[in-house]
Amino acid sequence: MPSTEKRTAEEGYSVDEIKAIMREAASLRLSEVTIEGRDTKICIKTGAFIEESAMPVSPQEPASPAKETAVLDAHGKLITSPMVGTFYAASSPDTPPFVKVGDSVKKGQTLCIIEAMKLMNEIESDYTGIVKKILVSNEATVEYGQPLFEIEVTA
Repeated sequence: MPSTEKRTAEEGYSVDEIKAIMREAASLRLSEVTIEGRDTKICIKTGAFIEESAMPVSPQEPASPAKETAVLDAHGKLITSPMVGTFYAASSPDTPPFVKVGDSVKKGQTLCIIEAMKLMNEIESDYTGIVKKILVSNEATVEYGQPLFEIEVTA
């Protein structure tokens, strides 16, 4: 759908039409897109829209986790965010973090929590190894596919 096309609020938009608009906005690297429908108004203020495949983002951000993985050595692996939400290093403010840099972790061990829509989602390690880097600060907003941890695989 061309970005210059106008619709009235009564016409509304289907989910597929909204996805098409967002794909076009991402390809044009727009920083803000507003979609108004019959009962809703959606305003997106990032140029990065991710559907099932990675869309282009600004040059200062990694284009995808795969690009970041290329810089890691053969034993370094990234744990990426499976969703958009808020990153928490610990289960509550008065408890120690799940992991720190230098800690050994086992596959399936909880690394952090990501809160999405008031649901707390435990993010587990996909690898057994040592935490080399924590790439996100506590209570930061994370995006889908954003690298969270760098793990040096030991087994």
